[in-house]
Amino acid sequence: MSCAVLCCYRERQTSLTVYMETSKEKTITSPGPYIVRLLNSSLNGCEFPLLTGRTLFVVGQSDALTTSGQLPDIPADSFFIPLDHGGINFEIQVDTDATKIILHELKEGNSESRSVQLNTPIQVGELLILIRPENEPWVPE
Repeated sequence: MSCAVLCCYRERQTSLTVYMETSKEKTITSPGPYIVRLLNSSLNGCEFPLLTGRTLFVVGQSDALTTSGQLPDIPADSFFIPLDHGGINFEIQVDTDATKIILHELKEGNSESRSVQLNTPIQVGELLILIRPENEPWVPE
């Protein structure tokens, strides 16, 4: 399985295109200890594994990907989330013992960090996400 997954929603099509890149440096061999679900954006309902360590989420307009005609150069442990306005890039840090999750908002000029609560909606700019342990169900709304 690939370690770099870049998701891009194509607005003119109602399909999700997943770009995968193979890397010898890291390989995802099993699901992470947590799962993040998107609660809005054009990828509403999509879920991504959170592995131990850092996962970067690049949030912005989808046309930013196609402007240059090439995929942007982002780290392998990153996801692109298309959002027309109010996008803020962020990282989710899962400690090695998987007991603490920290969200780092990467705003221009500064960064804000906070602990996250599981199965509770989390707002990052205009994006809403939810995080749960990989082996537990989503809490009903």
